[in-house]
Amino acid sequence: MKRALTFLLLMAVWFVFSGMAKTPESEIPKPDINFAATVIDDQSISTKCSFVSWEGQLFFAGTRGKGFISVPFEKVKRVVFVGEASDGKRTAR
Repeated sequence: MKRALTFLLLMAVWFVFSGMAKTPESEIPKPDINFAATVIDDQSISTKCSFVSWEGQLFFAGTRGKGFISVPFEKVKRVVFVGEASDGKRTAR
């Protein structure tokens, strides 16, 4: 009986500690460069942010005409999203 309880206790401890080693997938790494931004939503609520990234990257990627482009944050002064999203894409200026 004592061996069974010891085994169950060891298994419970193993389950607890084996789950602690992984980093959550939703955690975004902090960029090396501190890009600050003010985000204004569709209700005109503004939020000041620091260490901003876009999908974990320091550039915007998208299409222009038939070409695929990427614009580094260093060259961006302002981004305005226009219209509604469709097919997971948004139009931006």
